[in-house]
Amino acid sequence: MQRNKELQNTQSAENNHQRAVPLYQKVADHIRRCITHGTLGNQVNLTESSISKILNISRTPARKALTLLEQEKLIHKRSTRGYVVGSRLEGSLLKLTPEMVQLSSEDDFLHPVKEWQDVYEKIESEIIRQSILSKRRLNAQLLANYYACNRSMIQEVLHKLEVSGLVQRHFQSKWTIVPLNDKRLNAIFDVRCWLEPNLLAQAIPDIPEEVLHKVIVSHKDALSRFPETTGAELNQLELDMHDGLLQYANNSVAMVALQSAKAGLISSKHIVASKEVPLDDDDPFIEEHIDILEAVDRRNTDESRLRLQAHLIKARQKVIERLRKFREVVQENPTEFMKPWVR
Repeated sequence: MQRNKELQNTQSAENNHQRAVPLYQKVADHIRRCITHGTLGNQVNLTESSISKILNISRTPARKALTLLEQEKLIHKRSTRGYVVGSRLEGSLLKLTPEMVQLSSEDDFLHPVKEWQDVYEKIESEIIRQSILSKRRLNAQLLANYYACNRSMIQEVLHKLEVSGLVQRHFQSKWTIVPLNDKRLNAIFDVRCWLEPNLLAQAIPDIPEEVLHKVIVSHKDALSRFPETTGAELNQLELDMHDGLLQYANNSVAMVALQSAKAGLISSKHIVASKEVPLDDDDPFIEEHIDILEAVDRRNTDESRLRLQAHLIKARQKVIERLRKFREVVQENPTEFMKPWVR
């Protein structure tokens, strides 16, 4: 029994030490191991956005980790954007992929990332549901207490939610939930209709065939099982179509602008997952996606742009109707960290 107690104390001390290590240090340690082991080779382009997206963290720890690795001369800063692995730039750059920084079950970095992701998903769900119903302000300290995490993690979560346009920061770090009403949804779809078709057209020449065919296969598989397809699968199809493929346009300015117009996609993800407003059995979006993807596969830029434009026009009204139904069937029940909005 004494031996077990000693072992538990040792494990507890190790866990406490691990939690005490700053997140940016864990990120730097992980990337350093990937470079050392050869999974992350020379000429790979590293950016804050690519690392934060793959590792499910915010840009702040990603930026600090890259600065640290540059000081160690494992990477060097480019004259334009981001860093490159190695001591110097030779030839063309390689795009960072998840496989290059893959996390294993034995990696200590896995658990902080999963913890961050779990907390973020829960808070995002609460925020988006409330945004559909009414406008409220947030108490960051109560939010940290509710989810039993430290204030710095909550600040990172809020900053990420701010980038997606779900919350807004005011004077003295006061936060409010941005209402997702019909007016805002229309504004969001205006931005998406302006940007997404043109980004897809820019991306088409550089989308790898293996990537595109994988997305097409996943869509056809989901369609064959619809409506039994899970909410998580449907959300992944949306992300592949409206985010993943657009990344190949390599237009960082447009992608930043599009980031703040993601509230519609995020709301659909959580509403579909909750099943409070079920999808119609003949919901057409998968077939519309396949039509777009097959046009992309033919490398037909004009057809791809027009098909995506038509899809977004239909999606606009569909999402507006889905949120209206949500307001009809769901009663407002704000959690304790949400306070009434007072002008």
